[in-house]
Amino acid sequence: MAGKPVAGQVAPAPSAPAKKAERPKDRSQVAVLSALRRIDACALVDLKLAKRVSSESSVQKAPLGPHACAAVEKRFGGDIMRVAVGEVQEHIARFRAKPIELAGAKAYEMRTLGELEQCRVFIPVSFDLSVDLDYEDEAGAGLDASCGVLHSWGEYVVKKLRRPGSIKLAPNKRPFAAWDGCTMLVEILPDSKKCKYRPNGTYDPFSGCWALGENKSVKLEVQYGSKDDIRSGTRRTIGGKKVTVRAWSTTAWPSRCRGPRGLPRTAPSRC
Repeated sequence: MAGKPVAGQVAPAPSAPAKKAERPKDRSQVAVLSALRRIDACALVDLKLAKRVSSESSVQKAPLGPHACAAVEKRFGGDIMRVAVGEVQEHIARFRAKPIELAGAKAYEMRTLGELEQCRVFIPVSFDLSVDLDYEDEAGAGLDASCGVLHSWGEYVVKKLRRPGSIKLAPNKRPFAAWDGCTMLVEILPDSKKCKYRPNGTYDPFSGCWALGENKSVKLEVQYGSKDDIRSGTRRTIGGKKVTVRAWSTTAWPSRCRGPRGLPRTAPSRC
């Protein structure tokens, strides 16, 4: 500032720092989880689009778990399109993704470069959870083409999500559909308040969960397999139910066990 100081002049008071913008509030976690559990993931699969991009003439929907589904070629059984309801996409992941708009809704496109080029699209439903779309490009048309297919599919999904009545899931028709993995673990674990929870399923992220405690951890997964998976193990009775148990290291994995309302009666081995 030009000029000279004047003796006895009072220095101006510093201006007040600008207020930081308030962080927007996330949606109610209870409401989000409840809404996601009611969605039929298979109702989000665009079968017409799957048939158009498939090299096979016959394609069908196949649930991978209570809250995940795929478009599968009947002849070879390969997944073409996969949708996972309630997958975790942390806020930091959105900085690495490209913001896009699908039928007026905000979504993100994530491209993986290198030997395995892949395009994924996820539609956020809260700060951390999303509806995740994955497409397997068999023709090798490139990332632009793969992302184009996902954009078309994403618009289909957004329009479906705006009409929840058309994609409502009947829990009695799909085992464990009334639950998500972390809610299930909270009910099962005797010291559930001492653990932190994160959805972490392999084929169905929302239906699996990883509970982390102090020097303890347990992982639960709910996914659909075949009768061969049930037969290849040791038959036991747990909670009055016939189950198959296969053990790796120190962890026991019940392959089939249901209690009242679909809740497993088996206690996890640790935590």
